Amino acid sequence: MKQSKQKSMEPLHVPDNTIKMFSLKGALIFAFTCLIGTMVVPALLDLAGIGCKITTVVSTSLFGSLGICYVRNFVDSKKGVSKGLMVQFLIFFLVFFTISYYWIFYQYFI
Repeated sequence: MKQSKQKSMEPLHVPDNTIKMFSLKGALIFAFTCLIGTMVVPALLDLAGIGCKITTVVSTSLFGSLGICYVRNFVDSKKGVSKGLMVQFLIFFLVFFTISYYWIFYQYFI
């Protein structure tokens, strides 16, 4: 009886795939890429005569998802290119696309 009780008291070993906090360097890189995606690229495209709302939405989501995937996989964890990199990129792209779509077209801040 003591052995079964002792086994149930041991903590479960769960793989740690959660999102960890960013380092200062990672946060600055992420903020810089988001700044480029939301202000610099749309301004340059507007100067070239391609100024429309959809370019802002796409550049915001593209640069935001690239920035967060780069920081998570290369700066903070040193994992490099892994199996989940493309899945991470697609998930963050869809989330940023949805948020920026409502932000730009409907002025609704999520």
